[in-house]
Amino acid sequence: MKRQQPLHVILNVTHRCNLACRYCYYSKEMATKPGHMSLEVVERVFESISRSSATAVDFSIHGGEPLLHTPSYFRDLFTLQRQYLRGRVTQNSIQTNGTLLDETFIAAYEAIVGADTHLGLGLSLDGPQAVHDGSRRYRKTGGGSFHDVMRGLDLLHRHGIQVAILAVAPLPWPDCGRDLYQFFKALPNVHLVDLLVPSGDSFPDAPEGSLTKMYTELFDAWFFDGNASFEVRFFCSIIQALLTGSGTLCTFQEDCVINNIMLSIVPDGDTSFCDSFTEVKLGNIWTHSVDELAARNHPERMRFSVVERRRIEACLFCKWFNVCHGGCPAAHMPGSRSPHHFCSEYQRIFSHVDARLREIDIAASHGLGEENLTRLVNPRLSDHLRKLRYGREHGGHQGGDTAGGTGVMKQAAPVLKSQSAVGSLSRKDRPATTLPAAQPAAGKQHIGDFQP
Repeated sequence: MKRQQPLHVILNVTHRCNLACRYCYYSKEMATKPGHMSLEVVERVFESISRSSATAVDFSIHGGEPLLHTPSYFRDLFTLQRQYLRGRVTQNSIQTNGTLLDETFIAAYEAIVGADTHLGLGLSLDGPQAVHDGSRRYRKTGGGSFHDVMRGLDLLHRHGIQVAILAVAPLPWPDCGRDLYQFFKALPNVHLVDLLVPSGDSFPDAPEGSLTKMYTELFDAWFFDGNASFEVRFFCSIIQALLTGSGTLCTFQEDCVINNIMLSIVPDGDTSFCDSFTEVKLGNIWTHSVDELAARNHPERMRFSVVERRRIEACLFCKWFNVCHGGCPAAHMPGSRSPHHFCSEYQRIFSHVDARLREIDIAASHGLGEENLTRLVNPRLSDHLRKLRYGREHGGHQGGDTAGGTGVMKQAAPVLKSQSAVGSLSRKDRPATTLPAAQPAAGKQHIGDFQP
């Protein structure tokens, strides 16, 4: 059975945000077109999809900060979705910075899930306080947001709600890989961590080789952990690509604009194929159907695809081409610090992961076979690959490129939203463990090598 490829729809339900993150690549778009997405626009999207050929749809609820909307907005949004898209396979995710989580939202969230809506939550958290507050500060006061995010995470934990963490790699702390892993592992309600690669100019003073050092240290800590409690999507995708020839990250997909059909819709209905290319307009949801906007042969998609294929010609004979396929096109936009800023570091990371697989006799020729998977120490990695194998063998919708949803936060161009950490909702009995206590607001948190 041929696997159904889902349509990815990013609903940017607001262009307002209470934070001003240092690496936000979407701030210009929000300033240019401020405002909230009305329920009329949302209904138009669902109505158009109901008349489209899409049978499986992944929705990512983004912004800005989505929780600037009232809880009733989300109840109404998902009521409309059930009304128009009954019979279609839908998965949903909300990506939030976590600062506005409260009991009222939790009540609405649980009611939505109770109505058989598949809804995951992703929360943006870069690490311990010194790391997180160094980049993620309040727009009005300039103060750090760490304590409020941890409060929100604890609230979710007390309600038995698991989350996916979205973090931007803190390159000024290149020696923090192992400590960063332990920080996230200490959070009891996390099922997935997406450690995003920042744009080349996000941390201009970061030491050369920071990305390689951080990611290889974190990989070793996670890969050899027999008690690992979450997936790290970046590493899962690399391993998948090494074993099967194709990964899941949209940033590593060949000709992503054609092969990963996505619609990014802003509050007024304007639609592009990616949040990193909002200047490339496919049309407006009021004047174009979803089938027209999502067509692989849309003139704007085809034009961009030609440019992209020319760009990657220099990469075709690289040893690691089947892993990254030339990388994210947003990293090669005019004005980027360097078109290949992280290319050599990616290659070293790929080589490191490949070497670790070989050390435990993982053979690419065996792909996702049990002879490979039984050699893995990390239970979350082996479970992930078995689910992937099952999906490939049996076809059907696999929930996009995460554990159950799409999306990405706008703070780390060139990372695209379909790459966010938001995954499927998982509720379980409340663990006995508790969240690590936050440090006093007046001080700084130092964990291991985290030194500002």
